[in-house]
Amino acid sequence: MEGLRTAEAEANGHAEPLPVWYKLLQNKAFLAIVVGHTCHNYGWFVLLSWLPRYLSSELGIPTRTVGYYAVVPYICMFVFDNVWGYLVDGWIAKGMRTVTARKLSQVQDWLLPAPRRGDCWQKLDV
Repeated sequence: MEGLRTAEAEANGHAEPLPVWYKLLQNKAFLAIVVGHTCHNYGWFVLLSWLPRYLSSELGIPTRTVGYYAVVPYICMFVFDNVWGYLVDGWIAKGMRTVTARKLSQVQDWLLPAPRRGDCWQKLDV
Protein backbone atom coordinates (compact mmCIF):
# COMPACT_ATOMS: atom_id res chain seq x y z
CA MET A 1 0.00 0.00 0.00
CA GLU A 2 2.87 2.36 0.82
CA GLY A 3 4.31 1.88 -2.65
CA LEU A 4 1.01 2.87 -4.25
CA ARG A 5 0.80 6.00 -2.12
CA THR A 6 4.36 6.94 -3.04
CA ALA A 7 3.71 6.45 -6.77
CA GLU A 8 0.50 8.47 -6.51
CA ALA A 9 2.29 11.28 -4.66
CA GLU A 10 5.02 11.38 -7.32
CA ALA A 11 2.39 11.54 -10.06
CA ASN A 12 0.74 14.50 -8.31
CA GLY A 13 4.07 16.28 -7.91
CA HIS A 14 4.35 15.82 -4.14
CA ALA A 15 7.72 14.68 -2.86
CA GLU A 16 7.43 11.89 -0.30
CA PRO A 17 10.27 9.84 1.13
CA LEU A 18 11.05 6.57 -0.60
CA PRO A 19 9.55 3.46 0.97
CA VAL A 20 11.77 1.40 3.24
CA TRP A 21 11.78 -1.60 0.90
CA TYR A 22 13.30 0.54 -1.86
CA LYS A 23 16.28 1.35 0.33
CA LEU A 24 16.48 -2.28 1.37
CA LEU A 25 16.69 -3.41 -2.27
CA GLN A 26 19.64 -1.07 -2.82
CA ASN A 27 21.59 -2.55 0.11
CA LYS A 28 24.37 -4.83 -1.20
CA ALA A 29 24.51 -6.91 1.98
CA PHE A 30 20.78 -7.58 1.80
CA LEU A 31 21.00 -8.57 -1.86
CA ALA A 32 23.88 -10.93 -1.07
CA ILE A 33 21.77 -12.59 1.62
CA VAL A 34 18.84 -12.94 -0.80
CA VAL A 35 21.03 -14.51 -3.50
CA GLY A 36 22.73 -16.85 -1.03
CA HIS A 37 19.42 -17.91 0.48
CA THR A 38 17.91 -18.51 -2.96
CA CYS A 39 20.87 -20.66 -4.04
CA HIS A 40 20.76 -22.62 -0.79
CA ASN A 41 17.03 -23.26 -1.14
CA TYR A 42 17.46 -24.38 -4.75
CA GLY A 43 20.22 -26.82 -3.77
CA TRP A 44 18.15 -28.12 -0.86
CA PHE A 45 15.11 -28.62 -3.12
CA VAL A 46 17.16 -30.49 -5.73
CA LEU A 47 18.68 -32.77 -3.08
CA LEU A 48 15.30 -33.35 -1.48
CA SER A 49 13.40 -34.10 -4.69
CA TRP A 50 16.04 -35.59 -6.96
CA LEU A 51 18.13 -37.84 -4.71
CA PRO A 52 15.61 -40.66 -4.11
CA ARG A 53 14.80 -40.96 -7.82
CA TYR A 54 18.51 -40.91 -8.72
CA LEU A 55 19.34 -43.60 -6.18
CA SER A 56 16.55 -45.78 -7.50
CA SER A 57 16.91 -45.31 -11.26
CA GLU A 58 20.67 -44.81 -11.71
CA LEU A 59 22.18 -46.83 -8.87
CA GLY A 60 19.57 -49.58 -8.86
CA ILE A 61 18.69 -49.34 -5.17
CA PRO A 62 15.28 -50.91 -4.57
CA THR A 63 12.48 -48.41 -4.05
CA ARG A 64 11.62 -50.03 -0.71
CA THR A 65 15.05 -49.24 0.76
CA VAL A 66 15.95 -46.01 -1.05
CA GLY A 67 14.79 -43.98 1.96
CA TYR A 68 17.57 -45.40 4.12
CA TYR A 69 20.19 -44.21 1.65
CA ALA A 70 18.49 -40.88 0.90
CA VAL A 71 18.51 -39.88 4.58
CA VAL A 72 22.32 -40.15 4.90
CA PRO A 73 23.10 -36.60 3.62
CA TYR A 74 20.60 -35.11 6.07
CA ILE A 75 22.04 -37.03 9.03
CA CYS A 76 25.54 -35.91 8.02
CA MET A 77 24.38 -32.29 7.73
CA PHE A 78 22.74 -32.47 11.16
CA VAL A 79 25.84 -33.90 12.84
CA PHE A 80 28.37 -31.70 11.04
CA ASP A 81 26.37 -28.48 11.47
CA ASN A 82 26.12 -29.05 15.21
CA VAL A 83 29.81 -29.96 15.56
CA TRP A 84 30.85 -26.93 13.49
CA GLY A 85 28.55 -24.66 15.49
CA TYR A 86 30.10 -25.91 18.72
CA LEU A 87 33.61 -25.26 17.36
CA VAL A 88 32.76 -21.77 16.14
CA ASP A 89 31.11 -20.88 19.46
CA GLY A 90 34.30 -21.97 21.21
CA TRP A 91 36.46 -19.86 18.90
CA ILE A 92 34.28 -16.81 19.51
CA ALA A 93 34.40 -17.42 23.28
CA LYS A 94 38.23 -17.50 23.03
CA GLY A 95 38.25 -14.11 21.33
CA MET A 96 37.81 -14.68 17.60
CA ARG A 97 35.79 -11.91 15.99
CA THR A 98 32.28 -12.97 14.99
CA VAL A 99 32.81 -11.69 11.43
CA THR A 100 35.96 -13.81 11.08
CA ALA A 101 34.13 -16.89 12.38
CA ARG A 102 31.31 -16.34 9.89
CA LYS A 103 33.71 -15.88 6.99
CA LEU A 104 35.61 -19.00 8.00
CA SER A 105 32.33 -20.90 8.10
CA GLN A 106 31.48 -19.74 4.58
CA VAL A 107 34.89 -20.72 3.24
CA GLN A 108 34.66 -24.21 4.72
CA ASP A 109 31.14 -24.53 3.26
CA TRP A 110 32.56 -23.87 -0.20
CA LEU A 111 35.88 -25.69 0.00
CA LEU A 112 35.24 -28.77 2.12
CA PRO A 113 32.89 -30.48 -0.37
CA ALA A 114 35.06 -29.52 -3.38
CA PRO A 115 37.42 -32.54 -3.34
CA ARG A 116 34.46 -34.91 -3.22
CA ARG A 117 32.83 -33.12 -6.14
CA GLY A 118 36.00 -33.54 -8.17
CA ASP A 119 36.12 -37.22 -7.27
CA CYS A 120 32.54 -37.66 -8.48
CA TRP A 121 33.29 -35.93 -11.79
CA GLN A 122 36.33 -38.15 -12.37
CA LYS A 123 34.18 -41.26 -12.02
CA LEU A 124 31.84 -40.07 -14.77
CA ASP A 125 32.75 -41.01 -18.30
CA VAL A 126 32.09 -37.62 -19.87
